[in-house]
Amino acid sequence: MKEHKTTFLKSFITVFLLFLLGYFRDFVFTNINYQLYEFNHEVFRSSVHPFFSFLSNYSYDQLYKSKWWLTGLFIILYIGFVWQAVWVLFKNQLFSRIALIAYLAIFSFSALFYGLGLGFNKLVLGYTLSRYLMGWLHSPIVFMVLMGAFLVYNQQKTN
Repeated sequence: MKEHKTTFLKSFITVFLLFLLGYFRDFVFTNINYQLYEFNHEVFRSSVHPFFSFLSNYSYDQLYKSKWWLTGLFIILYIGFVWQAVWVLFKNQLFSRIALIAYLAIFSFSALFYGLGLGFNKLVLGYTLSRYLMGWLHSPIVFMVLMGAFLVYNQQKTN
């Protein structure tokens, strides 16, 4: 019974931290997007959160490019978090490797679609597909799919 409570607590904390990271990521990008909008439109009342008022010190180009770097940073944070969460929840090195491989595979497909779009003069399509896949990498989607798969695998193994 105590082990069940410990597992539940670890799972709850893991999911809570994942959603906290997701909401923080959304908060950061939403405020950057608000600031980018304000550069191109006459705005009488700023929608940027006061915490992000410093964003007005940067140019449109600097903020736009920062989103690329922040995307990479949040992807790294998600990969690290998911890898650690899988280890804490399952204590299974194979599952941790599968999680890392899943992230690398999605990243590779994203790069492939972007490259194909560039190579076949279909950049908008390649970029759209690439961006869609990259969005998975800094969201809880991959984590949820992996958790479901690992739980089903463990349940099948014990039956």
